[in-house]
Amino acid sequence: MRDPGFGSGAVELQSCRTTWTAERVDASVLEAAAAFDIVFIHNDYNERGKIDALRTRLSDTLPQQTRLVAVVPIRETEAWLLADPAAFPRGGSREASQTSPREVESIADPKKPLAAALGRPLDPASADYIGENISLERLARVPAYQGFLQDLTTALKELNFL
Repeated sequence: MRDPGFGSGAVELQSCRTTWTAERVDASVLEAAAAFDIVFIHNDYNERGKIDALRTRLSDTLPQQTRLVAVVPIRETEAWLLADPAAFPRGGSREASQTSPREVESIADPKKPLAAALGRPLDPASADYIGENISLERLARVPAYQGFLQDLTTALKELNFL
């Protein structure tokens, strides 16, 4: 049974490092799954297999209503921030990324053009600002983000939200 104390639309961020032991990761995900219908799991591209392994390990123990949705970039999630230079904070260079949204994940080190655009290394406040202001239409042209949207849409349909 879902915890009614969370209410409609609740979101709770919790840290769960896949560098932890499998048992600790499983326990953390199961704790979240007891309260939420969708649990988002982020991994870097070179560790995307960890999400499939997690799904396999938990296939018999996850609540029936819970869906695990992967957020896995082709290289680094920071590349997604380059999809819309118009979302950069005031004072940032909107010319920093001449790369189309479809091609931002081909940038080997997206932190460099982000730092150039911001005039300083990317910090959490700037990442939050860009994330809150980015055009979802432009972001939807990023291939790995498209995959995330497909997985999320599937989960929402399976849960009868769509």
